[in-house]
Amino acid sequence: MPSNECTRDNNLLPLSLISSIFTDIGTTSTAGEAHRLKCIYMIIVNALVLISCINNLISIQTLSRHKIRITPLGLYLIHFTIFSALEMFGFELRIIFAYTRELSESESYRSFYCKILNSFSVTPSFLALWLSAFIAIERVLIQCFKFSLYRTRKWPVVFVSLLCIVICGEQIYRFSNFVPIAVEDRLNLSHISCTTYYKQIALPYMDILDSVHMITPVIINVLCSVFVLISIARHQAFIRLSDNCYSHFCGQISKHRDFFIAPLFILVVSLPHEVFAHYMNICIDSSQKSFLRLHITLIFFQYLPHTFTFLIYIYPSRVYLEEFRRTKIGQCLRRRRSNRNLASAFSIDLSREIINKPE
Repeated sequence: MPSNECTRDNNLLPLSLISSIFTDIGTTSTAGEAHRLKCIYMIIVNALVLISCINNLISIQTLSRHKIRITPLGLYLIHFTIFSALEMFGFELRIIFAYTRELSESESYRSFYCKILNSFSVTPSFLALWLSAFIAIERVLIQCFKFSLYRTRKWPVVFVSLLCIVICGEQIYRFSNFVPIAVEDRLNLSHISCTTYYKQIALPYMDILDSVHMITPVIINVLCSVFVLISIARHQAFIRLSDNCYSHFCGQISKHRDFFIAPLFILVVSLPHEVFAHYMNICIDSSQKSFLRLHITLIFFQYLPHTFTFLIYIYPSRVYLEEFRRTKIGQCLRRRRSNRNLASAFSIDLSREIINKPE
């Protein structure tokens, strides 16, 4: 139930993922339940990071192929994959350092955790999200405006460099305003909650910037998908109406599915938390487990685009998937699959021979 007085201590929505996890652990009634929750969260985080490592490693190897890396789109995808890997690596470091309770009393430890480690984790997150928007725009330019796939990479390099400068410059200001606060939980254990303080005049602008970083790239992804869909519909209008019109349209959607899968996936996993955070404009007591765990789950969802890079960008594209099959990992998987098929065929032939053998 929402509380009547909203303060920093009892408001749920400003809590980061790490602080939310430890608030959930710290407000349990028994030590056994706290240990069980700690293990569950650690398993979830490690699973996400492991899957992310596999996806990003395969994606980097595929995108490094000459046919892909010489294109502006390939350049954006390479940077997206690198920043996604850095974000997940920073996420793992934050959870490990947060679990290292015995070091939390050290001032240098708190400063490193709240300033350096948080900035290292947040910066790649914003960069990767904006790059997903650049990828969507690049695909629209190629598909709808007939830009060359192999045109110069000068402008993508400029855009990525400017994006890095802007995001890193903003993080420098945040870096100087992180303040570590030790919070005691019911089990007499402490964890670090990093809070960012801003001058009153700058506070509205920083809130706007946070919303811009999270919402604008998602909107761009959706608009680009709609634009491609309209382009396909207009192309369909030139085709003589027939019984096969609908099937042809569906075929075009399937052919360009790589244009839609990533933006829709980013929309589905990113928008719920933004709606939740903006809908809950009132203060909610952090002891309310249902809201707290919903908050944690929705933030976990936001990490999924950076976890499944191969599945949302490489696998849906026939061209990229063919390039993946030519990589060392792809060739190894194909050999194993071929050997498995040969073994299966041999087993079937042997079974038939035994059955047909006269007694």
